[in-house]
Amino acid sequence: AYTIGAALSFGMIMIGRGSGVSSPADVALLSRLRTFINGEAPSLADGRRQQPTFDVNLTSPAASIALGLMYLKTNRQDIADILTIPHTILALNHMQPSFLLQRTIARGLIMWDAIKPSEEWLQAQIPQPIIRAIQARAQGKPIDDAHEHAYLHIAAGCCFTMALKFAGTADE
Repeated sequence: AYTIGAALSFGMIMIGRGSGVSSPADVALLSRLRTFINGEAPSLADGRRQQPTFDVNLTSPAASIALGLMYLKTNRQDIADILTIPHTILALNHMQPSFLLQRTIARGLIMWDAIKPSEEWLQAQIPQPIIRAIQARAQGKPIDDAHEHAYLHIAAGCCFTMALKFAGTADE
């Protein structure tokens, strides 16, 4: 609750200011958010592997939302690419499925103008290996649960971003 509360507070203070990020302090904020989202690179000290200084399972969802709010409607692909959606089974098994929902929503907040109210747009947001696995399941082949969970969470995130953009437009 603390991390999400802090992320929403930070995001609301910085809402949409990402397009004007140019000062060293703003660049440092972006770098720190990137680290909170994707984790620290493993480091060695005295020949021993050091423990990470924070738990990415706590920071990643919050930092994703903060980044999405900070770069709201900026359409910055380079920033949206920080919020990568993994597509390999190994990477999917190392990430909680709910993180995919939050990353998808944050990507939608950033790439606001790219959101389209269509099945084609939704399918374009899902990595091809995940789509192929879901198609294989429809043919009766067994698939890993990680693919199914990823598909459902990404699709839900896409639906949520479409609802945010098109709510109140009276556009079916």
